[in-house]
Amino acid sequence: MVELLVVIAIIALLMGILLPVLRSAKEQARKVVCLAHVKSLITGVHVYATDHDDNIPASIDGMNASWNFICWQTYDKPPRWVNLGRLYGTKIITDPEIFYCPSQRNKILQNTSPDEDGIGWTWISPTGNEERAISYMYGLLAEIRSMPELELESLKLSDLKTRALICDAFLPFKEGPVWAHPKGLSTGFGAGHVEFIKVDKEVIDAADHFDLLDQRSAQVRDQMDLFVAAMFELLAGKNQVMDEHFLH
Repeated sequence: MVELLVVIAIIALLMGILLPVLRSAKEQARKVVCLAHVKSLITGVHVYATDHDDNIPASIDGMNASWNFICWQTYDKPPRWVNLGRLYGTKIITDPEIFYCPSQRNKILQNTSPDEDGIGWTWISPTGNEERAISYMYGLLAEIRSMPELELESLKLSDLKTRALICDAFLPFKEGPVWAHPKGLSTGFGAGHVEFIKVDKEVIDAADHFDLLDQRSAQVRDQMDLFVAAMFELLAGKNQVMDEHFLH
């Protein structure tokens, strides 16, 4: 009996040691897949630019920077693919799963209920419009009213080599967690390379302060848009905007 209890205790100890290791290994594998998705997306942007006089996929006028995870929209007529969704609309990328991070647990940002086109969680946004969302953000082809100088000055890929253009979604929804990887963001750059960028906990905590489904005032939207701009600046190695406006 004593020997059996010793064996059970040893097994429990080993499980306590191995389970965190296994969880870490699974997350590392998902991170590798996520970086591969980002690489496919940034390569798709390059292909799109080659086909469109060096212009990268565009957003629509008036779309806030914090909504750049939208791939298809009904707000501006006619309904159409926008942002990274243009890569799917032009058939540069045909596999819907590439638009979704395997570590993303928020159902809005998962491909758990594909529509007839095979892509996107279809949902009614706070604006009352039907949208389709993906789990990667696109920076920054959108409106930043509080600091318009942070908006892209050019849509030409050749002018955006040092810019961070794609990363995991990081603004929260009421439906659940959004930060896919615990310590950073899979990031794609205009030059074509991808990298996992570590992000300080202070920045992650600042991101959790917002709620994308609670935009009751223009001031809230402006702050969210500015935070998105600051994050893409930070991913490109420029921390001034984040430090001045969101960190204390």
